[in-house]
Amino acid sequence: MGWTEVEPIERLEYIKNLIISESYKVDVFMYSALQSCLTTPEFYPPRMVFEESLGSKPLPSGWNPKNWGEIFSFYETVWSYLIELLDKLSDSDKKDIIEIMLSASRFLVVLNKEIGEMVLETFKLLISENMIDKLSLLKKVLNIIIYDSKRVDEQIMEKWKTFQLELMPTEYREKIKIYVGWDDLELSKIDESLKNEDNIETKIKELALDIIEEREDLESIKDLIRDNGLYRSCTFGKVLAEIDEEFLLLDKIIQFYSIDSQEIDIRFISGYLYIISIRDQSKFLEILSQLDGIFNNKKLLFETIHRSSINDASVQFLSRIIQEEDLDSKSISTFNRGLRGNISENIFIEFLESIIEKFPKNGSLVAINSIFFYYDVYKSEKSLPLDFSKKLIFMPIFWEYPELLYPREQPLLHNYNSYWKLTLIKLLNDNPDLASEVMEKLVLTIQNSEEIFKQKDDLEVIFDNLIELNPDLIWE
Repeated sequence: MGWTEVEPIERLEYIKNLIISESYKVDVFMYSALQSCLTTPEFYPPRMVFEESLGSKPLPSGWNPKNWGEIFSFYETVWSYLIELLDKLSDSDKKDIIEIMLSASRFLVVLNKEIGEMVLETFKLLISENMIDKLSLLKKVLNIIIYDSKRVDEQIMEKWKTFQLELMPTEYREKIKIYVGWDDLELSKIDESLKNEDNIETKIKELALDIIEEREDLESIKDLIRDNGLYRSCTFGKVLAEIDEEFLLLDKIIQFYSIDSQEIDIRFISGYLYIISIRDQSKFLEILSQLDGIFNNKKLLFETIHRSSINDASVQFLSRIIQEEDLDSKSISTFNRGLRGNISENIFIEFLESIIEKFPKNGSLVAINSIFFYYDVYKSEKSLPLDFSKKLIFMPIFWEYPELLYPREQPLLHNYNSYWKLTLIKLLNDNPDLASEVMEKLVLTIQNSEEIFKQKDDLEVIFDNLIELNPDLIWE
């Protein structure tokens, strides 16, 4: 509640008049204004309107309450108005009001007993009328109990704890949303024992058994595991496959993913396939071929393989897809952090050859990350493969496209320029006779680059290493 001369109740009346306007933009603005009504009041002007900023004008007289009761009464009035709005607005607009209520609840419940009880009774009403998402409310109630218990009246807190038990999941979908969907911190608020990952997996196994023993139908939760990106979807898939020893659910799961969508989440099927890859590698490859015919967006196929099993067989499968099919460069973005796994060196190099041939720019970035980690360039004394490494470090993207190698907002884990620089230095140290060729390329790049300021630091490091290897290069 910002500082102003106007009394809060007058501000609320102004908001009431505007919130029924036909302008959507005004409505959105007014919802924000309503939310600010349920915040800590400011009794002093902001720094920008202090006397020295006003010249000869007098400092405005800001509104000050007679006592805290006046402020609390205003909060109750605003809250009552929010309840009133719920009977007048469309379903989509009701969500905005409910979100305001949820956001303000922790602030309000600690003010006094009456307001705390008012908030609690409102939430009970909204639950009884199915106007609020039960699990969103449960998260908020858990936060109140855990973080605010010492600041809330004891009798009211007991009521909040009873309400929490009423909100605990009873239906299968709710349990999936919580035990598969919530992260570690959220689960630990429900039960201290769920700080232990083994206990969480036990809960997930119970949910999987409900499907295997046909108490529940996997079909009933397919939207959750395929479309909602639940936090432990991969774990759920693994646990389900471990119990489903003959993989009787496989056909149904593949059918779930037989839709033309760019947005599906493949973590569940990846977890299931991970177990298949361990038990039956040939069956795993058969399924990959089946998915290749299903996924129009090949990035989904690549991501499924990346999450389920990276080994010689799956990487050879990927190489074949890259060589034979018409792909978009985004297909390989799954491997932006590098291809990693238990892969034979010749198959690893074959894969990298295929991606830099198919996608010279993006493929080179994936390849440099992959080489860097596969050969542990920063620490290992293992030599790099000369022919391929030489081909890779001279790829044009590293010399001629600084806007791609040094993007404005480059994620730390995609630090391609550093991986390239360190790999190049490692290659030079292993093969000093390459120094003159690299120096020639370096000089040409400096002469022709239009964005040398981006490349300068890395090129200086490479130059220093070249001179250290062969001081005579400076005179050639």
